[in-house]
Amino acid sequence: MIGPDWLDETALAGALTWQPTVSSWYGGQWLADIPVESGQVTWSTRSEVPGVLNLTVPRLSAGRDWSPGRDETHPLARMGQELVVTLTVGSPVSGRSWARRLGRLLIVSTETVGGTVRVLARSLTQRLEDDRLTGPMPIRAGATFASEARRIIPPRLGLIATGLTDRPAPQITWGESRIEALQEIARAWPAPPRETSERQIALLPPLPTTPTPVVVLRDGEGGTVVGAPRTSTREGVYNRLVVRGTDSDDSGRPTVQVVHDHTVGALATHGEYGTVTRFFSSPLITTYAAADATARTMLADSLRPS
Repeated sequence: MIGPDWLDETALAGALTWQPTVSSWYGGQWLADIPVESGQVTWSTRSEVPGVLNLTVPRLSAGRDWSPGRDETHPLARMGQELVVTLTVGSPVSGRSWARRLGRLLIVSTETVGGTVRVLARSLTQRLEDDRLTGPMPIRAGATFASEARRIIPPRLGLIATGLTDRPAPQITWGESRIEALQEIARAWPAPPRETSERQIALLPPLPTTPTPVVVLRDGEGGTVVGAPRTSTREGVYNRLVVRGTDSDDSGRPTVQVVHDHTVGALATHGEYGTVTRFFSSPLITTYAAADATARTMLADSLRPS
């Protein structure tokens, strides 16, 4: 388990308590803790808005109507209210507890059905999706990948870019979508984007081919794993990546192109899985080295188990 050492010791004894908390905030103002009947927060790095929260709330609880109606200041209104989801893990043996924030998500819709209120919230990248540019925005002279990423992200969100080698940005023009521009920078750098729980977007170095585990859990006798749900799909699992720049020669061929195949194991392009190709092109790809790094990173992300 990721957390203090005493959590692992208590987990082995089978004596942990789990207490989720969902609180509503409007800017820096706390509005209420939400009485949750059921809910789930999920994160997917393959979605433009990676975090999704679904909640079911009793309409009447603690002497309050939790259906927002037309009340713009209600804790479940969709006027910019954000839900902070925290999981507190405790030990009844030692009396100690440890809280981990699972996400900060923007309410996008509510539905009142009978005696329940259904709430849908999305992580803060939704603000990038909503706040589109009002017109084409040329990259500034002398700009770098990092400075353009900071310019694209709206002021209400922050940016963390650590452990990366910054590069000059070519003179191109962004379209209307902030999120597409940020993803283009992230893929061409390469620097997979992630969200933090503190209203920030993080651009981080790609994971190594064989990541170092944070913690190792063992199943079986004397182990710590009780159960692990599994899903499996071909969707989004590519074993050939073609990365190009957007410039072309007189014959129409891209001047910069790199093709990377996965060549070992059951997902090899020459095996029974077959060849599943993904194309990625960007005006930010101006050298073979940049194309090669992007292709390797995107291929590894595609094949890495979630």
